Amino acid sequence: MFQLIVAVVAIVLIAVMIVAAIWIGGEVYGESRSKATYAEYLNSAVQIDGALQYYYQERMEYPSGETEEVLQALVDGGYLKSAPPGGWIVSATQLYRPLDPDTGAEECKMLNKVAGKDISVMPCPPCNQAGYEDYPGCMLAAEDS
Repeated sequence: MFQLIVAVVAIVLIAVMIVAAIWIGGEVYGESRSKATYAEYLNSAVQIDGALQYYYQERMEYPSGETEEVLQALVDGGYLKSAPPGGWIVSATQLYRPLDPDTGAEECKMLNKVAGKDISVMPCPPCNQAGYEDYPGCMLAAEDS
């Protein structure tokens, strides 16, 4: 009888440990995924910015045109191997990757949180709002899309 009680207690303890690991681990996994996404976006932005600066240093002007034309000029000139995925907005004065307001609100909030921004006031600002230029996550305003 004693062995049966010990076995039941061991099973209950293992079950409690599994639930705790899932409960705590799920939060850690979500935060790690957000940090990885932030690092991926930051890396892409640094690559595009570096290519733009290199282009400018060699030609004393930035590539002209809209986003696609600028990225294509960087690829054609050998400044980028390929355009980073993700719908980047690129020009001589702007570089950002807007998130879709319908699907990206939570991702935007997590990107800003991982970057150490105060998300209590503005979790996800519009991409063109003054004062929030250094927020890595932004949303397209209705008039921008």
